[in-house]
Amino acid sequence: MSEHPTSANPFANPFANPFANANPFANPFANPFLVAGLLLLAASFTVSCSGLNQALHTEQPPSQSTVSARATEARTPTVGPTRPHATPPPDTVTLTLWTTEALGPVGQTAGARKLSAQIAAFEAANPDVTVDVVLKKPYGKGSMLDFLTTTSAAVPAALPDVAILDIRELRAAVQRELIQPLDGLISPDVAQDLVAPARAAGQIDGIWFGLPYEADVQHLIYNTALVATAPVTWADVLSGTSQYLFPAGGRSLVAGESKSANDTFVIQYYGTGARLIGESGQPALDRDAVEAILQFYTDGLAAGVIAQEATQYNSIEDTWPVYLAEEVGLANTSAHEYLAGRENFQKSSFAPIPTREGGTTSTFSSWAYVLVAQQPERQKIAWSLIEWLTDPDRLGEWAVAANYLPTRLSALPANTEDEYLTFLAELLQDSQIRPTGPRHDELGRALQRAVEAVFTGTATPAEAATQAATGVPQPLQSR
Repeated sequence: MSEHPTSANPFANPFANPFANANPFANPFANPFLVAGLLLLAASFTVSCSGLNQALHTEQPPSQSTVSARATEARTPTVGPTRPHATPPPDTVTLTLWTTEALGPVGQTAGARKLSAQIAAFEAANPDVTVDVVLKKPYGKGSMLDFLTTTSAAVPAALPDVAILDIRELRAAVQRELIQPLDGLISPDVAQDLVAPARAAGQIDGIWFGLPYEADVQHLIYNTALVATAPVTWADVLSGTSQYLFPAGGRSLVAGESKSANDTFVIQYYGTGARLIGESGQPALDRDAVEAILQFYTDGLAAGVIAQEATQYNSIEDTWPVYLAEEVGLANTSAHEYLAGRENFQKSSFAPIPTREGGTTSTFSSWAYVLVAQQPERQKIAWSLIEWLTDPDRLGEWAVAANYLPTRLSALPANTEDEYLTFLAELLQDSQIRPTGPRHDELGRALQRAVEAVFTGTATPAEAATQAATGVPQPLQSR
């Protein structure tokens, strides 16, 4: 892929940007032989580590993967063939990037090939720098955050220079002193070029710690052979005849943890105009809004238009096959799933997730680049890689290939004739982040218990809403 001007970018901005001007732990491994053994074990997972031919000047996807990658999961991910290279010269700087299999440059998906080519072009433009890509699990034991935490304590010299983190884990990474602040690195122009939820998600207590680069939002998908007009309000759903399926089971980042409120509930809560964060930053809860949502669920279950088994599903990935099998007429999906399959949809269309009054909103999901390197000279080089990959043209092209949304306004879809891309751009701007932190997590678990109580019939909507409002630590703003 050659460097394209903005006009060639399929994700150039359809919206004018109103903000831009012109445009510590003790080392448990005191035994050096143990450390050496661990390092040798990690090395056994090496797929290929190398630089690139310095004569490469374009971002054309290579016939074989040119990006070195190491998998440190228990199971080695499936990767495409790699080509061997000579050991980089002594004066070459090797940057280490920790990413995930789904979002990384290793493999044969279009997104992986595009990212591999972009990293290859970075190395070609910086012949004294090579990039070593290491794959981590996204969540749970052995995940990105878990490995950052344990490596920082045990072998800090093995930490990466750059990593990606789910925005929900940024605060934990900051509290554990695993990542570096980005104030002074993220320029005002770049900050204002981010969509509003990305600007909010990248900052912890007003300080930049992450640069969100990809995003996903949720919306409704419906079978046009079964549903003539998409429902936009709860009343529309209740008056219809098609069953509505959404993952009501809740989800946790770490296996074994209590599940937090499912995204559909949070979207419908935001759709009432209620907030989850008070003015002091503490959890806030509108009890009446909670009761209204739970009453909608109760009425839908009684009418048979909300699937009783919804609490058995924890994610969009769980419910997606049920919709594709045409077992239900309405379901929630994500932009990522819809973009990946839209060419095969013959009788499906899209709409916002139904809310009480018909407003448009979604939750904002995203991964962010974070800076781990501590030495100023490495930080400078590492940041140049992040800047390269989040350049609007490259970010937009990768997002198209990977079926995600870019977080920069100047990289959003320009094809105003594509109704779906226009819909996504507007929904992305209207989406909201879910607050994180121990108290917010506890509130999320209380709300999920309320949902499950209504679905199982062990509590009325009023009882479940009251239990949710009183089941979290004080002070809690409620009304």
